[in-house]
Amino acid sequence: MKLTKIIKILPAILMLAMYCSVSDIPRDNELDPKADNYIEPTDVSNVTAVCGNNVYESGEECDDGNLDIEACTYGSTGCTVCGSDCTLVGGVISYCGDFITDTEYFEECDMGINNSDYMANACRTTCLLPACGDMVIDSGESCDDGNTADDLNGCDAFCVANNTCGNGTLELAVEECDDGNATDNDGCRTSSGFGCYLEFSQVSSSDHVMAITKNGDLWGWGTNDFGQLGDGTTNYVLSPKKIGTGFSKVSAGKRHTVAIKTDGTVWAWGYNSSGQLGDGTKTDRYSPVQISAATDWQSVTAGIANTYAIKSNSDLYAWGAYAYYDGDFFTESLTPVYRECCWSQISTNVFISMGIKTDGSLYTWFFGPTNTQVMVGTDADWSFISQGPNFQCAIKSNGTLWTWGSNTYGQLGDGTTTSVSAPTQIGIDTNWSSIDCGTYSVIAKKTTGGVYTWGVNGSGQLGDGSTTDRHQPAYLSTSSPAQQVFAGAGISGVIKNSRIFTWGKRHDTESLNRFEPVTEPKQMMPNEWLNVSAGESYNIAVKSDGTLWAWGKNSSGQLGNGTTEKKSVPVQIGFDSDWSFVSAGYEHTVALKTDGSLWAWGSNGSGQLGDGTTTNVSAPKQIGTGFSFVTTGYAHTLALKSDGSLWAWGSNSSSQLGDGTTNESLMPKQVGTGFNSVSAGKNHTVALKSDGTVWAWGSNNSGQLGDGGTTNKSVPTQIGADKNWTFVKAGYEHTVALKSDGTLWAWGYNYYGQLGDDTTNNSLMPKQIGADYESSEANAYHTFAVKSDGTLWAWGRNNFGQLGDGTEIDILTPTEIGPGFAFISSNTSHSVAIKSNGTLWVWGSNSDGQLGIDLGDVPTLKDFK
Repeated sequence: MKLTKIIKILPAILMLAMYCSVSDIPRDNELDPKADNYIEPTDVSNVTAVCGNNVYESGEECDDGNLDIEACTYGSTGCTVCGSDCTLVGGVISYCGDFITDTEYFEECDMGINNSDYMANACRTTCLLPACGDMVIDSGESCDDGNTADDLNGCDAFCVANNTCGNGTLELAVEECDDGNATDNDGCRTSSGFGCYLEFSQVSSSDHVMAITKNGDLWGWGTNDFGQLGDGTTNYVLSPKKIGTGFSKVSAGKRHTVAIKTDGTVWAWGYNSSGQLGDGTKTDRYSPVQISAATDWQSVTAGIANTYAIKSNSDLYAWGAYAYYDGDFFTESLTPVYRECCWSQISTNVFISMGIKTDGSLYTWFFGPTNTQVMVGTDADWSFISQGPNFQCAIKSNGTLWTWGSNTYGQLGDGTTTSVSAPTQIGIDTNWSSIDCGTYSVIAKKTTGGVYTWGVNGSGQLGDGSTTDRHQPAYLSTSSPAQQVFAGAGISGVIKNSRIFTWGKRHDTESLNRFEPVTEPKQMMPNEWLNVSAGESYNIAVKSDGTLWAWGKNSSGQLGNGTTEKKSVPVQIGFDSDWSFVSAGYEHTVALKTDGSLWAWGSNGSGQLGDGTTTNVSAPKQIGTGFSFVTTGYAHTLALKSDGSLWAWGSNSSSQLGDGTTNESLMPKQVGTGFNSVSAGKNHTVALKSDGTVWAWGSNNSGQLGDGGTTNKSVPTQIGADKNWTFVKAGYEHTVALKSDGTLWAWGYNYYGQLGDDTTNNSLMPKQIGADYESSEANAYHTFAVKSDGTLWAWGRNNFGQLGDGTEIDILTPTEIGPGFAFISSNTSHSVAIKSNGTLWVWGSNSDGQLGIDLGDVPTLKDFK
């Protein structure tokens, strides 16, 4: 240490020994520019610094309001106090945050702050600059293990997590499990390119969720105030947490959980006020405890204050409140007691319990002192039961669905809110297979794996992207057959493809909610997508069966579902199955059917729908016939007819319609012939003719027309003399095009590197960017292209992760994103793509649910990886 520093701190060392030690020094007097008592230095030309006035003035290093050396505070790298002369008094080592870079004490910087809110040129709490390999996960890093080697420990040389599924290392940033192999069906499931994920077989939900993987591991998350998760604590758990191994069945009650292990033993934990755990006490248990020594338990049902269980010989046992009849009353039991024989299934809730006997007959009994069993009707063909707080649901062996009880929220599904006292068939379908009743909401599954929901929807538990109650079963697209459905308190979900999806009230980690931009492609749906188009914060897509789907922002009715309510999961638009192509603009949509008819909906302030008005339309409206292709700009639309004629309508402020004027057109107007493709940018248009020439018109302020100038063109103008162009696409203010030899060319605005030429300079003429490309997509301020080998490449603006490279950093040259892509569409802040296997992928911003995965406080479909 420098002599001057030693002299300066020497008077304080004795006092430091009296007042503090490094291990237990309080932090409440720490000097911090962001602390409440910190006052910025002021102009001292007319102010005299006064030490001890609790004002930090120019010339002072600190001022804590007194002239005594008090108990020192412990900074991140040393012990320091404010001395009697209002100067910082250091301890054994230097102080991080004193504006002095003490390199002899390993400081790399000292910006006078002592917190983790660093800027690019500032410091962390350790007064070190953020860097890969310093064991601190900085902004932009997904891991930091203290080195910069690719040592297969989950962190690579760039401090980005290695998502190597099957390497035996749990890489938390991208994996939920890793058992050292890449084989499915053992509890740990592989996912191409995105690590290893849990593979579930059964789930049960109440205020908390319990789930079992295929290899018998038990996981839990959610409410845990009475230890009902079984993790040994009463702490709320935000993400799936492993509880134990060797389980086969689980039932989540209101505040307790009961489960059966693979060896036939039964275990319980959680709230135990009425002996509902069955361990002989009324003591709450925070971890699983075995109940009885029996090893032949077959099923178990946890209720509010009691538990039912059936053994392999069909004997029914109960414990907790009203468990058995003592000759006068039904009373509680702290251990399992035998009820009677021959039961196959039990359901219990607040007021009523019900069960199916092995002969198929259905019985109910009140949860109270009488506890008298009553047979429901005379039928003996019941196969599945479930109940909510005061209503019941059941399925017969012929696949029909029946409900009865309270119906305040339409939970009976009969289209009314009128209560029913006897089982009533819902609809005429005969392929219902299972059902689960939540708190006034219901989810059911058919034999096809299709999922339906109805009832209360205040938390979005119906999964349709709204909070509107439904009084009849409504189909919920989960894109692939569900294996199990489940419902709890404000939550619903399914298991499909061995993965858990939930929606409604949050019982899980918010890190899976897409509040922030998703910066890597995420598979959204399985193999069923034909065409997709990204609008401004919304998407329109056509499935392989010809049905039309939409999701995201809907302020102008651009989704076409007859409302202006945004949807954060895909919803089917109408019931037609003859859609063939869609194009999404800023806030309007146009689409083609297989018969060549053209349809439009959404924003129409400039006549961009082409229906002769400027009135918005919230459902598809037919505009014309005989069309073969359509494209949308910001507020204008162009379409080709099968005879090669080109038609345009909508906004025309920059002559983007190409009709020689700047007058908007409220209806399709022919502007040329001989064209075979066209693309609309923000305020300019580019097109190809059948002879391979490229033509452009409209706004040209950034050279986006490619004619060497910046003057707008009011009619189609040929760009260059080449006749080997095969593809052209207009972005906001730039253009990209392909030639027959696979070379990619770009021109126009380049502030964010969207031309891909490693500069940010505009180009007024076509400039070659690369070769071996098959298609390209020019977006707002970024560009995508697909090469002949199916790899996707991207460059340009990336502030929302819309490029999909895992960062939010602009890219000036083509960068590979991933393999297997066939089609890409993008808008200002998000991207959607279809792979060659028909799967749909999304990434970027999710501000309006445009990723179709999840949206903050609007309860929607969520994937537990």
